[in-house]
Amino acid sequence: MTAPTAAELRRELCGLRSGHDRRPPPRRLLDAQDVLLPGGMAVGLAWGALSTPPGAAAPLVGPVALLLVALALKLLLAVGPVVVSSASASWLLTSPVDRRSLLRGRFGAALAASAVGCGLLLAALGPFTGSAAVTASGVPLGVLVGAGAVVLQHAPASVATAQRALRLCVAAAVLLLGLVLVTGRDPLPPDGVLWPLVAVTGIASAATTAAASRRLGRFTRASLTGGTRLVDAARASATWLDPAVLTDLLATRRALTTGRVRSAALRGPRAAAVLRAELVRLRRNGTGVAVWAALALVPHAAAGVLPDAALGAVHLVAAFLATERLAPGLRALARNAALRRAIGGSDRRLRLLHLVIPTAGALIWCAATVPALPVPALAAISAAVAVAVTCRLATRPDLDYSSGVVLDTPFGVVPANLVRQVLRGPGLLLVLVLVQVVLVTG
Repeated sequence: MTAPTAAELRRELCGLRSGHDRRPPPRRLLDAQDVLLPGGMAVGLAWGALSTPPGAAAPLVGPVALLLVALALKLLLAVGPVVVSSASASWLLTSPVDRRSLLRGRFGAALAASAVGCGLLLAALGPFTGSAAVTASGVPLGVLVGAGAVVLQHAPASVATAQRALRLCVAAAVLLLGLVLVTGRDPLPPDGVLWPLVAVTGIASAATTAAASRRLGRFTRASLTGGTRLVDAARASATWLDPAVLTDLLATRRALTTGRVRSAALRGPRAAAVLRAELVRLRRNGTGVAVWAALALVPHAAAGVLPDAALGAVHLVAAFLATERLAPGLRALARNAALRRAIGGSDRRLRLLHLVIPTAGALIWCAATVPALPVPALAAISAAVAVAVTCRLATRPDLDYSSGVVLDTPFGVVPANLVRQVLRGPGLLLVLVLVQVVLVTG
């Protein structure tokens, strides 16, 4: 008896999956619109950007593109990018089937997603520079990023080195963005230099794709399932509308990368001990402080691109994102009753103690971004709103899916109580963003 080929195995699996899908065609069309509508909106935005004339945003394109591409490559390396589920690893990868042929479809999907994403990004950013080379470099650069991630995935030892190098690249992009905001100079070279670089990128992407394709047959199950838990957690968070599933896993992975630390006793009064513990937590998690500082560039970058009516809203959202990065202790305290009992004191007092550092961070951040606002008084509003939304979001209880009013609307059945719970925090931020816009325009 001969072993089935990868193509025969895929056809068999597709037949079994289609047999379980008993949705009528109209229902399939309604489900497809969840993907088609956001995709169409993204294509429309990119198409509209093609007619945008070069302007004040031109110097920002290079640092922003470098930052986004580095973050995309970090995400690809964290996920896979060629990833299989636990069931596929147990039943398919252990079978006598050519592994290279079995993984070719996933490899092609990863390359296509990387090429389309990078192509749309540079198609949207290219017109701001007035350079056709920037727009044309999107697809080959995306293929190079995706294929390079697959090559690195084949050697797990090189992934950690690549992640450290990408962190330096992200830091360099942020520093370059700050330098551009200070000097106003465009770091991109002219088209005469960019077109040869585009050609080199195309050749490098073809060579890297060939090298990645040759390595598919030598992938181990450990390298293919390294990002399975992350993908499953993201899918569960999206299904249950609860990001805590994903954030808890990310916190665990971050703690594992921290390694061994030196413990120290927290002496003195309770308030001083809690504040020292929060400072140690932020020092060990340097990423949160780095993101808090990097987000201060967002209002300054928006000041030269967006109208004054939108600057207050951008400042408020950025202030919330920056403040939220300084509140890991508040989130851990709100979700752990045993920790609250171990520290002692009332819940209200503990919550106020854990808000000291986020509040100080919000005030410092808003003070540093006052020059980017059309009305300086908006900085005080942003600081207060950022702390309030951070507190509401961090202290949100676990979602309750069992009770509440269900509304029958023209768009389908809407669980009103679940929506209310999900919007605790983001809903307040949205309302206050609208108020901020009204105050600026009025």
